[in-house]
Amino acid sequence: MDTCPRCDSTGKSTDKTADCKPCNGTGTISDDLALCYRCKGDGKSKETTADCTGCAGKGTIPSSANKCSNCDGNGNSSGTTADCNACTGKGYK
Repeated sequence: MDTCPRCDSTGKSTDKTADCKPCNGTGTISDDLALCYRCKGDGKSKETTADCTGCAGKGTIPSSANKCSNCDGNGNSSGTTADCNACTGKGYK
């Protein structure tokens, strides 16, 4: 288990009113997980209030996932809001 990079081990979300998504309020994150490249662990889409398509709203992805070099992990085609074709909008391969 490692310190959660999203909440710096506090277990609280950035607005301090809810539990941190990636660590579920524990302040630690499993070694086999990493923060989602697309939402940076927030679990929400930047374009809407829907769950992030990269991590399905969890804020984490497998630590073995490689950031998509085509979109640099943001999940969008260059200069657009359309999903990246290389990673199907997830931000990782």
